[in-house]
Amino acid sequence: MLSYLVHLVGDEHQPLHCESLFTADYPEGDKGGNSFYVKPGQRVVGLHGIWDSLLGSSANPRTQYNYAIELQAQYPRTSLPELTSHTTPKDWSLESRELAIERGYLRGELKGSTSRDEAPELPAGYTKNAKVCAERQGALAGYRLADEIGKYLKLAGPVPLLPKSTFTGSPTLVPKKIGTVDAQKYYDEEMVVTGKVVQITSRPTVTFINLDGSGPSSPFTAVIFPDNLGKFKDLQKFKGQDVEISGTIQEYRGKPEIILEGPEQIKVLGEK
Repeated sequence: MLSYLVHLVGDEHQPLHCESLFTADYPEGDKGGNSFYVKPGQRVVGLHGIWDSLLGSSANPRTQYNYAIELQAQYPRTSLPELTSHTTPKDWSLESRELAIERGYLRGELKGSTSRDEAPELPAGYTKNAKVCAERQGALAGYRLADEIGKYLKLAGPVPLLPKSTFTGSPTLVPKKIGTVDAQKYYDEEMVVTGKVVQITSRPTVTFINLDGSGPSSPFTAVIFPDNLGKFKDLQKFKGQDVEISGTIQEYRGKPEIILEGPEQIKVLGEK
């Protein structure tokens, strides 16, 4: 029952779980954005999938715990008036529905397609703005979930942390730095991947930095989308250099990649 409560409260704060778009193109609805196809960069995905992934997909508990601490610091309870004005699950659902209309579909101005082959590109800044919205919703969900758990457990104060683990087995050690050929073993993990920059390719919708190989033969790629490209002054200086790429390793079309959002995620080996 606790797992179900966590699931329900979390899902209800993802705006596209609380709506469906009905238009002439979608007379039966777009299934919460699942059949509303768009292109963030070179990918074609349902709009729902974009919103599902805005808070990351790491299975590493430490990664998620650190992220929760950041959100709590960024959004203290006093900064969220909805906590006192919207107090029922129905309120939360309508709150998310309004955000889906306003931020998800841009009040009907967002272009999408019923066909993957004809999916239009997302407007500049869309994902960045959506992430801000998702993080605020994540904070609201966290506070509300804590309050619900506290209520059902009849706690007078904050929900206590779990006791310190007494597990005495040998933990599996995850290396902090790995080579490009090992990157595919650590999907959804935050790692530092080392290798030589062989190729840098810039397109209007995406920039690729291929390590230890060019094109399809590259075992690992760093990806920069247009929203963040301006943060990197001179990418060509990395060509031919041995570098470290840090971030969460993701799988795309069967190969590992890390999406770069800032220049601190790439540095030449040996530089401080």
